[in-house]
Amino acid sequence: MHWAIFDQDQFNPFDPVNAFTNLPGYGSYTLNDGQNGGVSWTHVFTSAAINELRLGYNRMRAGALQQSYGHNESAALGFPDVLTNPVDLGYPEVNILGFDGIGEPLNYPQDRHDTTIDISDNLSIVKGRNQFKFGADIRNIQIDNYLDFVARGDFFFEAGTEDGMAGSPVEALAQLSVGIPDYAVAVSGNTFNTVRSTGMNYYIQDDIHVVPRLLLNVGLRYEYNSPGVEDHNRYSIPDLSANSATCTPVPNCQFILAGTDGVPRATYNPTKTDFAPRIGVAWRPMKTERWVVRAAYGVFYDVGIFNINVFPRFNPPFYDLAYYPNSGSDTIQNILSVPANAIVEPNMIARNFRDAYMQQWNADLQYEIKPNWMVDLAYVGSKGTHLADVRDLNEVNPATGLAPYPQFSSILYVESAAASSYNSLQFRSERRVANGLTFLAAFTFSKSLDDVSSVFGGSVGSGLPQNSNDIQADRGLSDFNAKYRLSVSSVYDLPLGRKWITSPGWRRGLLGNWQAAGILTSQTGSPFTVNLPASQSGSAIAAFGNPYRPDVISNPYEAGPVMANPNPACHTTISQGGLAADAVDQPGSWFNTCAFVAPAAGQFGNAGRNIMTGPGLENLDFSLYKNIILRKESHRLQLRGEVFNLFNHPNFDIPSHVFEDPNFGQVLSENAYGNKPPRQIQLGIKYIF
Repeated sequence: MHWAIFDQDQFNPFDPVNAFTNLPGYGSYTLNDGQNGGVSWTHVFTSAAINELRLGYNRMRAGALQQSYGHNESAALGFPDVLTNPVDLGYPEVNILGFDGIGEPLNYPQDRHDTTIDISDNLSIVKGRNQFKFGADIRNIQIDNYLDFVARGDFFFEAGTEDGMAGSPVEALAQLSVGIPDYAVAVSGNTFNTVRSTGMNYYIQDDIHVVPRLLLNVGLRYEYNSPGVEDHNRYSIPDLSANSATCTPVPNCQFILAGTDGVPRATYNPTKTDFAPRIGVAWRPMKTERWVVRAAYGVFYDVGIFNINVFPRFNPPFYDLAYYPNSGSDTIQNILSVPANAIVEPNMIARNFRDAYMQQWNADLQYEIKPNWMVDLAYVGSKGTHLADVRDLNEVNPATGLAPYPQFSSILYVESAAASSYNSLQFRSERRVANGLTFLAAFTFSKSLDDVSSVFGGSVGSGLPQNSNDIQADRGLSDFNAKYRLSVSSVYDLPLGRKWITSPGWRRGLLGNWQAAGILTSQTGSPFTVNLPASQSGSAIAAFGNPYRPDVISNPYEAGPVMANPNPACHTTISQGGLAADAVDQPGSWFNTCAFVAPAAGQFGNAGRNIMTGPGLENLDFSLYKNIILRKESHRLQLRGEVFNLFNHPNFDIPSHVFEDPNFGQVLSENAYGNKPPRQIQLGIKYIF
């Protein structure tokens, strides 16, 4: 039996994920806590038959709240209330042409509570050369969450002119000073979401000792994960028939409630064919015990899409997004009182959405060089199928300017049409403790390809394809791809007192029992995509990033003039007064920006997704330990000195990759996401008993 509790209450002066501004005062709180408990009962029927029954409980809370939640800062500044739930309150979002925005993260507050109750049973029977295993695992999953997007309103000051063109930043700032926005966006309703699902898993496996030197593992697993349903039936999907173009009242009449008119309660159908075979082999081909050959293949299914299940909850009639244009003299105080234009931006999951699965395989050769020291060479590969992706089902054709469903704005469409592949050669050498020294060295040469690396996008690219009607055109290197990676770790018992001072005493006590350890990590950079500064087709799904790209007309990693660029400034280098790079792979000029040009009107850019590679990573962590043996041998005190990034090596982030940005092509940071910190020194005391 076990029970564990954890709690995290963290204030972030600058939100690490969804910051709306770089100005201070608009941070966030990260609130994570949970409980995990379990009890198991093992029953021995005979020496060859053992059964284990397990009951588990897991409760997790993950919240992200704006810094000023609970305080009506909007009212204090003269802005109107949008959502009035205390947790939604705070500062509104203010967009000013040419300036950094003001406001707290646009998609905060959000919070979720996940509860999982699990019961499993496993029976193991040994019969001759066979060891059979049978089992079942039943899980009940309950998720209660909300994500109140635009909870405090979004106000835009762009000094717009009558012809629809934006004015100057100075004019926009003057407009802000008198409180007259060009337009505002606000919401109504709520996003409280109560998802319920049940997962059932069954398996059978047989470990067969074919001969003493050959072990064969074969098995089959079946999984069923019921689609998550909203406990209060608050899901809806857009009506894509002609009826929604003429019905009233808009927007409610344009949506079909889940559980009616043939729409499943979850809005998509279950997958009932999740069979997962497994096979593995371990073989000693020679009489010596020093050689081992291993190989395996298996199919593994994803358990659910519970982050994505929130999307059908964002639709009318339960949650409405509205656009408020300024009629001429509206101020921030009354603009939300004027007639609004509904922004009918539906969210939906494909009716034929299927569970994603991964095929994995490997072939591995191990050899023991000498006692306690082995080397391992392996090929490891995988292929992902039916991976989740998002696209704009109502993307405007940039050539014609027409959308398939003109009664709607963008339609965020979640489907399972993406795929991935991974191939790698992995080498490992491991020496277990001998003469006070142990080390592990691992090197990987790999390539990972996919259509999209994350449904929600990331720091290096968008979650949307450039052309929503051809997601395979976005196939490229995965966001997390690292061509080469080397990792070396070692622990050494220093021989200071053990070797040089043989007689007991204070000298041996002082110099003995010292350990030094280090971890060296080196890898090539991750890919990133060069994007246009604005949507090329009018897609409004901004939360997933802008996927539109320029044309590439020459090698971006080749310095010098680019004569094919129509801009005359690209015909000379920066040192000569032009724009072409004098050198590349440098923080001030990571690539030649003149290799990119704007695409022709009405066409998508030809630059591929993730064709660029950012700076690599090099890091060395070092630690020194002193173990002090107390009176009882099982008790000791450990003094620890640890240095992370010992040489304070700068590990840069990806460069600015927005086409025509003033800093385009320049590396501007080295730890923007908190994963590449400078040197850090830590001292500690640890009591071990």
